[in-house]
Amino acid sequence: SHSHSISKGFILSPSSPYEDNKGDLMILDHFSQIQLGEKSKIGIIGTQELSQAHQQMVELLSYALVLSGNHVYTSGGGNGMNGTNLAVIRGALRACNTDLITVILPQRIHYQPAELQLLLSRVTQLIQMPENDEMDLKEAANMCNLKILDHVDKALAFLFHGSKTLLNSLENASDHIEIIKF
Repeated sequence: SHSHSISKGFILSPSSPYEDNKGDLMILDHFSQIQLGEKSKIGIIGTQELSQAHQQMVELLSYALVLSGNHVYTSGGGNGMNGTNLAVIRGALRACNTDLITVILPQRIHYQPAELQLLLSRVTQLIQMPENDEMDLKEAANMCNLKILDHVDKALAFLFHGSKTLLNSLENASDHIEIIKF
């Protein structure tokens, strides 16, 4: 079996599931590398606009990471129901080990959409950031991402080239943790 490293600077824009599937193969390859290593604290953050195919891939990745004993951290923030965070939470909850999923919200839970609040009610390790309630959501999300990145050994990020808020968060953390961008 051969292994190859993934460039920290590589970004796959999750635009269409019909393009070649190199990105999906990279995700699976990275998962197999994680599986071989020791259990980690892994942050998964990303865009609020994922295609259906990429949502399913992120959900499966999160499920498999928790099932294999890794602790997954993500944000619950955002206003879309098609985002990375939701896919991560759904996948982790499917693995039936709530000790291994931590969700950090950019603000208090009641700032989140009702549908998301329902999902978050099943998360036992939920951290709210009421000090950010008065902030613009993008600014609060940036603070939340930085907090997630402070807690983890490595991070997986699913983003577009123009995801400035996420890119800024990742830039600030890239000197002390391994970050893989898709």
